[in-house]
Amino acid sequence: MANLRHLERNSAALRSLFDRPVIVYTDLDGTLLGPGGSVFCDATGSPTLEPARALLDALNAGLSVVPVSGRNKLQLLNDVRILGLRDYIAEAGCLIVHDRLDRQWRVVGDFPETDGTICDAIVAAGADELLFRAFPGRIEYHTPWTGQRECSLLLRGNVDLAEAQEALAPVELPLKLIDNGIIRPKNHTLVGVETVHAYHLLPAASSKPAAVREDLALRSLTSSRAVAIGDSLSDLEIAGEVGAFFLVANALADEAIAEAAASLDNVFVTGGMMGLGWAEAVGAVLNTTN
Repeated sequence: MANLRHLERNSAALRSLFDRPVIVYTDLDGTLLGPGGSVFCDATGSPTLEPARALLDALNAGLSVVPVSGRNKLQLLNDVRILGLRDYIAEAGCLIVHDRLDRQWRVVGDFPETDGTICDAIVAAGADELLFRAFPGRIEYHTPWTGQRECSLLLRGNVDLAEAQEALAPVELPLKLIDNGIIRPKNHTLVGVETVHAYHLLPAASSKPAAVREDLALRSLTSSRAVAIGDSLSDLEIAGEVGAFFLVANALADEAIAEAAASLDNVFVTGGMMGLGWAEAVGAVLNTTN
């Protein structure tokens, strides 16, 4: 799309958007990580060290790199240990974790108190079954990644979000379904679905931008001290909470993301896909602030 701002042509525009950043919020799958969840491969699956080198450059420059992911907090704990990080935001914005589980905060708004987990309450209310009935064969649990979650159900498929919200209307709990980007599951039972998206069914007040906003407040930082990198609509929503947002090129496979990005003044599209785009974004930030 003509209105998209491409990173390689906008260094001056980029410099005007933030003070010296101290934090990078980043999606993992399809952004920092390539196919199979590896930091050592590009979008085609070929080996590369560029994302890892960029991560090392960011850490050596004193930047805090904070994953913001749909993964659960135990999955992310393993991820940050391997990547040499400490803090993260899990379950698409429901949970903030600092110092590898030492400190934790829920970002769920006024969701009612429950005896069990929020996931238990969502299932007990029948919200998942309403979606399965409304979209037969088009949405299902994202197995085997659905376990050990506290606040959100992880689903996959291809549905209209507005229609999904209508289907959830009979549920008394404040819930919403969000799109966390295109995925490529090896196996699924979906019918007639060519492009598969990951979805989160979660408290209505929870979101990646809400969690980033809360995390910045916990750190006593303004939005101008942060940037973010991602590949999905739910990632792109973070743009309003940070100085600059970088959309890796593979995100443009989804026309809705391209259209949304074109309307935002602080969003830049990288030339590279997945980890190579991530490395490009980090390099631009470091070059701009040196």
